[in-house]
Formats: sequence, C-alpha cells, structure tokens
Amino acid sequence: PTGDSDARPSGIGGHAGAQNDLGVMYGNGYTRSRDYVESYMWFEIAARNGNTTVVGNRKALRSRMTDAEVEAGMALARDWLHWHIAYPVPSSRRLY
Repeated sequence: PTGDSDARPSGIGGHAGAQNDLGVMYGNGYTRSRDYVESYMWFEIAARNGNTTVVGNRKALRSRMTDAEVEAGMALARDWLHWHIAYPVPSSRRLY
C-alpha cells in the first residue's frame, strides 16, 4: 500500500482487506506521520470483519505500543463499529 486514497473508501465501506491495508499504512507512516493508535484501530476493525491476515500484523504492532495506546485503539474501533453498524453505508454507495 502506498496511500490511503485507494484503501480509505473501501475500508470505511466495510472491506476487511482494505481495513488491514489502512492499518499497515498508518503503522508504517505511509500516508502521514506514523500513528500506532489509528493503525491498531483499523487492524481491530479488520479482525472483527473476518480478516485473518490481520492477526500477525496486529500482534507485531502491539509489541511496539503501550497498554494505554492499545486501549485507545480498541476504543476507537468500538466507536467506529458502533457508528457503522448503526448507520451502515447503503450498498448503492459502497465502492467494493
């Protein structure tokens, strides 16, 4: 992955592979400064959406984070999932 312009719409739309890609991009700083919390958020969302590749990525990232950062990433994921379950993207507007 080289930028979030391609992965972001699909990730937001619920595509677990794109969500994993966003986690990789934020964790490595491909799009802007490195953000482990946002990276962990996307990995958590991808895992909850059934992506199995994310398990190793999330474990590797976790080893570089504090407990507080992990909790913050999990809280962001819970909030994101709450809003996207309560207000899903209509299938006519999905990009995947």
